[in-house]
Amino acid sequence: MDYKFLSNAETLPKRFIGDIASIKAGGDCPQEWSKYKTKDCQIPIYSNGTDNEGLYGYTKEPTILKRGITVAARGTIGYCTMRNGGYVPIIRLLAVTPNDIGGDVYLHQIFNRIKFRNDGSIQQQLTVPSLASIEIPYPNASTLKAFANITYPLIEKIKQNKIQIEELTMQRDELLPLLMNGQAMVNSDLAETGFILFCISSATKVCFQLIKSIIVNSVLIIAFYINP
Repeated sequence: MDYKFLSNAETLPKRFIGDIASIKAGGDCPQEWSKYKTKDCQIPIYSNGTDNEGLYGYTKEPTILKRGITVAARGTIGYCTMRNGGYVPIIRLLAVTPNDIGGDVYLHQIFNRIKFRNDGSIQQQLTVPSLASIEIPYPNASTLKAFANITYPLIEKIKQNKIQIEELTMQRDELLPLLMNGQAMVNSDLAETGFILFCISSATKVCFQLIKSIIVNSVLIIAFYINP
């Protein structure tokens, strides 16, 4: 694995992933679930898919309570996503819950650099023991906490930007058809063309904020390890 993003990789102690985090494999889909969020089903269900970050549906009760990372064990093996606490992994999706604050962001960076192969020469499924046995350089708890203080606000900003993009997209999809077929009217300040441009402009600004946040996040991660 390439540790070039860690300027001090040689000086960091090596730890097995199984010693710094708990790893659980998802089981069957809950009996009570919905494809869409409802009044009763509010807890997200995640599978090994990559579409919509693996979101499968919603259920009533979570099985993973703390924030961490999920790692695809089938299909696109190694695909990983950070998760907030309160979700249900299914179909052997691996839920990794770090012991230390900030461990989720750090392990997410590590997992993104591990070359999980699925070409027939290596196992077709990633298992809990195989992931737990991987040895990686691992900072101490105080360093990870300082790392979390930098990255968690950025991650939350990205999350809020994504939500805003989804809301703007829904508004566009609902209002534009009504406007185009004459079922809805707008005032003189928002003529048909102007309204469309307004929607596009708003979505573009939010997208720019999202991209900027991602860039800043990456730069801070690199800078943090160059100057620990």
